[in-house]
Amino acid sequence: MDLQEEVNKWSVRLDFQDCLGAKRKEYLNSKPFPHVTIDDFLPSFLAEAVHDTFPALDDPIWEDKGSHFQVTGGVASKYELGHIGSFPQPIRTAFEEFLFCPKFVDFVSTVTGIPDLYADQELKGGSLSGGLNAVEKGGSLVRHVDFNFSKELKMYRAVNVLLYLNKDWSVEDGGNLDLWDRHLVGPPKTVISRLNRCLIFATNSDTYHGYERVLTDRTRKSINLYLYTKEPSPKVEAIPRKTDWRPVLT
Repeated sequence: MDLQEEVNKWSVRLDFQDCLGAKRKEYLNSKPFPHVTIDDFLPSFLAEAVHDTFPALDDPIWEDKGSHFQVTGGVASKYELGHIGSFPQPIRTAFEEFLFCPKFVDFVSTVTGIPDLYADQELKGGSLSGGLNAVEKGGSLVRHVDFNFSKELKMYRAVNVLLYLNKDWSVEDGGNLDLWDRHLVGPPKTVISRLNRCLIFATNSDTYHGYERVLTDRTRKSINLYLYTKEPSPKVEAIPRKTDWRPVLT
């Protein structure tokens, strides 16, 4: 049985209703701001295939169709690929059958309490709509709140869905996401970026997050999906603004 046949067989059973109540409660009660994690998000055979086919950083696709996002001063350094036609088939399957699945988007809407979420299924907004993220040793993304508006989509950013793809990842490897309260008082909550863990949270002026430097020689890999709304959701400013960087002072 090939990969698509396996996915089709599994997708018949795809239903998030059985965990909806528990995940809504977890989301509301999580600190320092509402968020929820789903471990083993993809079926294991697909998670392995996505991990194994994720493009290495020496693959020409990153230069041809992607970009190296950098902000000087050690603020940010990561590779982004938001061209869905360039994704290996297992990764396209993860997007098309799971992340873009209307049942999943509705699930995220119910869990977060944000109605009418929009997934840019063609990634017309490029990496601002989602795609692949890769971070090499030494790369980081300092504490920040995200930009709030996409000029390409003419919509407001509302929810981050982050699917991590790192086998046997630990605190010692670095590159784990830290969640901060709106007053920027630590310590933050750290979410280990382990394989097949999905993290969901509303992105707004209160949800500060970022990850420390990657310490291992392995590349930190993730699939990101950013969901949008036509009107600003709660705590999202109506006036468009850029990412607000808040480095930790030492």
